[in-house]
Amino acid sequence: METKRLNDVISESEIDFLQIDVQSAALDVLCSAERLLPTAMAVEVEMEFVSQYEGYPLFLDIDNHMRGQGFQPHALSGLSRMFYTPVSNPAVPLSGLN
Repeated sequence: METKRLNDVISESEIDFLQIDVQSAALDVLCSAERLLPTAMAVEVEMEFVSQYEGYPLFLDIDNHMRGQGFQPHALSGLSRMFYTPVSNPAVPLSGLN
């Protein structure tokens, strides 16, 4: 599959907001936006805390990159409250315990 760098796809010189949901390739996209990223006021990135795919970056990797670009976390939205077994409530397996 042919891919293009984000810097090459967006012709504007500045962006306000960047939302990335690219199935474990967020760090690749962020690294391909070195011209645009510094102009964004906010970036929303889908990240994982637990590896679901071998070799893909996790929260810490993306957080370190974003902090290096002058960003800091603002909110963690849409967090699942389900726990991995054995830390779960067998009576209500899809309930959160936090």
